[in-house]
Amino acid sequence: MLDEDPDAPNVQDIVDEQDGEIPLDKLPPEVQEAVRKQEALDAQKDYDEMLADIKAQEGRENLDEIEFAKQLVLTEGDVELALANLDAEQAKYEKAFREKYNIPEDAEVPKAPPTIDSNTQTPAQPEPPKSYTSWDQLDEAFDDMAAESRTGTPPPVGTV
Repeated sequence: MLDEDPDAPNVQDIVDEQDGEIPLDKLPPEVQEAVRKQEALDAQKDYDEMLADIKAQEGRENLDEIEFAKQLVLTEGDVELALANLDAEQAKYEKAFREKYNIPEDAEVPKAPPTIDSNTQTPAQPEPPKSYTSWDQLDEAFDDMAAESRTGTPPPVGTV
């Protein structure tokens, strides 16, 4: 038998009688921090699994995670209400778009554009064609002459 430390608290005195667990505030600070970190990791894992399940549903493949998280906070964690709010926002956008551009009900409406803090990627926009001025043409002519001089071969005779 090991000698017990007389200064150590009796574990049975701090164990919660109802569920048999030690309250977090009765544990040493480093253990409390470790427990909180593990709880945060578990909560993040549960959230990621829930988000993956939602994105697996038909029509929710492109769910905006940031907007969903905002709605989840606003609805105090009610997932169904958060999704309903997102659907209502999308319906409101579609209705306004149809009214503005006189689009019939059976025509497809594009998705709402992403917000500034959204994680949704937008496709690259094509660059508008460049308009040339006489100064741009002169700059290109000088660039061509400079490139010819760098190659080491002189320009053909009679071209200046």
